Amino acid sequence: MREHGFGDETVLWCYSPSSCDIVEQVPHSALVYDCVDRHSAYKGHITPEVVDGMERDLAKPADQVFATAVGLAETLEKINPTTKMLPNGAAYEIFSRVQTEKDALSCPEDMKGLGHPVYGFVGMLQECIDYALIEKLAKERPDATIFLIGRTLPGVDLSHLKQYKNIVFHGLVPQPELPAYLAQMDVCLNVFRAGALSKDVSPLKFYEYLATGKPVVSTREPLQVEDFRDVVYIAHDADEFLALCDEAACENAPEKVEKRLAYGEQCSWTERVRQMEDVLYKKGVLHESPEK
Repeated sequence: MREHGFGDETVLWCYSPSSCDIVEQVPHSALVYDCVDRHSAYKGHITPEVVDGMERDLAKPADQVFATAVGLAETLEKINPTTKMLPNGAAYEIFSRVQTEKDALSCPEDMKGLGHPVYGFVGMLQECIDYALIEKLAKERPDATIFLIGRTLPGVDLSHLKQYKNIVFHGLVPQPELPAYLAQMDVCLNVFRAGALSKDVSPLKFYEYLATGKPVVSTREPLQVEDFRDVVYIAHDADEFLALCDEAACENAPEKVEKRLAYGEQCSWTERVRQMEDVLYKKGVLHESPEK
């Protein structure tokens, strides 16, 4: 390990609980655990209790723990009091192109001829998404299009949604190509079912939506959306969700676009890294280089 650059000045940064068994074998001066998911909730060939145990073994000796969501932070601060909640962010320079380069972004072939308004969703189609709201929107607004970009995760059955001709399951799109798709959407959807899983989510899509400047209709989950309630349409029930989708599709408020862009920049990865560095420098985990 030392031959490959690991030494007494190395800060070991871990994301996966399964790395707990190798930490002691890697020379380092400090350990950071960056928790971005409820890892034990993944379905498949895992034992949740074992994964949670590995996470405890990794988090307890860490010099600093970061967590991206409220539920994760609440769990980890009982194990390590250094835990600090910092949500996910967005690649602002990519997603802000929806506004800064909107005249240069050509409409993708597979979005031409769609019925408007177009309600878009970008992200993994996973268990905690509120598909009942998506179905209600498709059923009650048959002339609109619900355009879903993302992969359906194993164990999620969406066959009941495929009866609706106005729901498009597009599949994955490489991130650099997403602005061209988002530019054609009238409203972005951030829809999560209330529950334990939603407490542990810090959706990249939400911050990416802000960075586009586009109107966003969201459920109350995850809790972070309340911080942006002045520019995001937050629905408390299914009927309000439908009404807010209509309202957002008709929005004509340049000031809201500008404020969403400003929020998106505040939530950029550049800003998130700065916030993390500030914590780590104050704690002494990171040190200024001699030339500084």
